Amino acid sequence: MLFAYPSEEAMNQHQYVPITDLADKMDDNLLCMITNAETRRMKEMALERLDYMRRACASDPESAIVKLGLRVDPEFADPDEKEQKEHIWFRMKGFIGPDTFQAEALNEPYYISSLHCGDVNVYHVSEITDWRILTEDGQISPDDIYLLNYTISDSKS
Repeated sequence: MLFAYPSEEAMNQHQYVPITDLADKMDDNLLCMITNAETRRMKEMALERLDYMRRACASDPESAIVKLGLRVDPEFADPDEKEQKEHIWFRMKGFIGPDTFQAEALNEPYYISSLHCGDVNVYHVSEITDWRILTEDGQISPDDIYLLNYTISDSKS
């Protein structure tokens, strides 16, 4: 993030400021939110292009991380929302079936009391909302997976 609106009024007036101007208002454990529409777009793309990540995991499962949308505990759920999920990053451990995989939580959830950082569990691919393939040169996401084709073709030349 490079810029942000410091208030709702500033947002309505389209007056954003550099994020560094807001540093004193942020704490050490900043929680960023992504709109539901953007989360849906990311999930659709992640699932549409899942085979790329699956192939990367075939030779090195831990070369990928996945973001999962998991249902929050009932006491944290908003009664006006149909389904609330917390999005948590996991390190892949490997696929154990066509639609299931094992993964390790990389951060401590805020709203899921039964899950903790370091826990390894089995999950369904339908819970994936985003993923990254980690390489020596950086990371590849569903948004820029086309770079993998360039990397592969470059290495063959």
